[in-house]
Amino acid sequence: MEKIRYYDILFLETEGGIMNYILFNPLSGGGKSYKYLKKLSKLLSKQNQSFEIINIIDNPFITFKEKLTSDDSLILFGGDGTIHVLINQLVNEGINSRVFVYKAGSGNDFLRDYKGKFVEITNIIPTFPHIKYQDKEEIIINGVGTGIDAAVCNAHDVGDGGYGKNAVKLFMKFKKFPIELELDNNRKVAFNKTWFVSVQHGRFFGGGMKVSPKSKRDDDVLEVIVIHRVVLPILLLVFPLIFLGWHLAFKFVGIKVYKTKFVKVKTAYPLLQRDGEVYKGADEFEVFFRENK
Repeated sequence: MEKIRYYDILFLETEGGIMNYILFNPLSGGGKSYKYLKKLSKLLSKQNQSFEIINIIDNPFITFKEKLTSDDSLILFGGDGTIHVLINQLVNEGINSRVFVYKAGSGNDFLRDYKGKFVEITNIIPTFPHIKYQDKEEIIINGVGTGIDAAVCNAHDVGDGGYGKNAVKLFMKFKKFPIELELDNNRKVAFNKTWFVSVQHGRFFGGGMKVSPKSKRDDDVLEVIVIHRVVLPILLLVFPLIFLGWHLAFKFVGIKVYKTKFVKVKTAYPLLQRDGEVYKGADEFEVFFRENK
C-alpha cells in the first residue's frame, strides 16, 4: 500500500493556471479556525501560489466542482469531523483533484498518525475503511463506535465541554448495554454489559486518546476494542490511561481487542459516532475495506 506523503512546510509545486482551493469550515476548531486560515493564506501568498478560500457551509461542492481540474489542489481545512464530511462529499461527487489535509480543528486525530500538519491523501482515500448503517455507506478516516464514546461525542457537539469532562460526567449515569459482534472467519461474540465498542483503523480518538495503539494506517486490518463488565471505580482509574495507550494492560478487568478485516455490530445503544460525527438510531452497522467486499 502506498504510503502517505506529508509536508513539514507548505509547498504544493503549483504552476500557472493551477488553483489551490481551501475548503474552510468556519465552525471547526471551536471558532479558532480563522487564526489557522490566516496563517495558511499567508504561507501560500509568500510562495506566490494561487488560492481561493471556499466556505463549505455556504458553498457545497455542487456550486464549484465544475471548475475543478485534476491538477488543482483541494485543501481540507479542519478537524476530523470536517475531514470526514468533506472526503465523503468528494467521493460522492466524483472529484479527482489532488487532496490535502491541513491541521486546523479541535481533534485532529487523523493527523496525529503522521508527521507534519499538512499531508496529501490523494492516493490513499481508496484504502480507507467504509461503514454501512441504515441505508447509508460512508468512508471513515479514524474509526467508529457506539456507547459511552458516542455519548461523549454527542455531548461535545452541543458544546457542554471537552471530551474528558463529558466522559466523567456521563460515566456516572451511563447504563451498560448488550452488543453482538460478527468478525471475519465467522467469529461471533456477545457481551451483555458494555460501556463502549470502538472500531479503529487509526490509533486515536477523542482528541489524542490512544485507544488503539497497535493500529496501522498502511494495512487493511481493523482493531475492535470492547470495554465491558468493568465496575465504575475501576473504569475511572483505567480510562485516563487511554491517552497513553496503557489501558490494554488491563484486559483482565473487561477489555477485549479483536483484529479483523470486517465487523458487524448489533447494539442496543442508540448513538453511533463516525470520526466524531454522531448519528442517532443505528442499531446495526458494518465496517469493512471496500476491496474486501
